[in-house]
Amino acid sequence: ANLIRANLTKATLTKADLTKADLHEADLRRANLWHAFLDGADIHRADFSGATWKNGKTCKEGSIGKCKT
Repeated sequence: ANLIRANLTKATLTKADLTKADLHEADLRRANLWHAFLDGADIHRADFSGATWKNGKTCKEGSIGKCKT
């Protein structure tokens, strides 16, 4: 999937299969990614601030390109 610069703020992506998706610069602030599949996804510069990560932990503010817990 091509989700470059997509606004996915507050999106519910629980168990979503985002394998190899292009999420470059996507806005995933406060999105729910619990148990999502992100293997091979391009998350370069994606904003995960306040998002629920795959493991259920909340990403800290400033989580750009990865989830900082």
